[in-house]
Amino acid sequence: MILQNTYEAKKRFVNFGDETFEVDQFPADKTTLDKYGYAIPSSWWSQWWNTTSKKKVIQENKSNQKLTIDDIQWLIGRPVLHQYFGDAKAYPADAKVLIYAWRKAGVAVVQPYTFPDFDCEDFAFYGMGVWHKTIETARVATFIIWVTYPRGREQYAHALNAFCTQKFFFLVDPQDRSYTPFKLPKHYKIQVLIG
Repeated sequence: MILQNTYEAKKRFVNFGDETFEVDQFPADKTTLDKYGYAIPSSWWSQWWNTTSKKKVIQENKSNQKLTIDDIQWLIGRPVLHQYFGDAKAYPADAKVLIYAWRKAGVAVVQPYTFPDFDCEDFAFYGMGVWHKTIETARVATFIIWVTYPRGREQYAHALNAFCTQKFFFLVDPQDRSYTPFKLPKHYKIQVLIG
């Protein structure tokens, strides 16, 4: 669990029990802004991994077979430091349905990124709330996650959303207006998974 959330010199830090990480903000000099002044995070995220070398695959739900917690952990493919599952089983997600719900609700544009009042975890909670507005999307395997990753010599943290299809575990950044799901990068460590 996050034991401490602190601010210092316009920076935010989270403590996941054994380590403290700076929350990665979207600095104006590294982020493209649209005509309304909203950050377009996809331009910022693209500098940290090569998205062109990975084929983006969105797997549709082809089964009504529920996923167990063990199934979900197997799809993630690596340990999760802290996890909480509200249900012992969940239906696999249909990525197209989830992304449509976010587009319809305008998750990435509901509010400008405003540190520290409406930042990454606020977007993630809002995105999860949109997914939980209907039975169709509330019953599937969706999550709020905190990840950490290295950049240079520093470690950073960021809040995102995730979901499991029948065959894959995907992340999606609720601040990225493209709402493009991507597979868990190798250098990401999931600190907290709630779903």
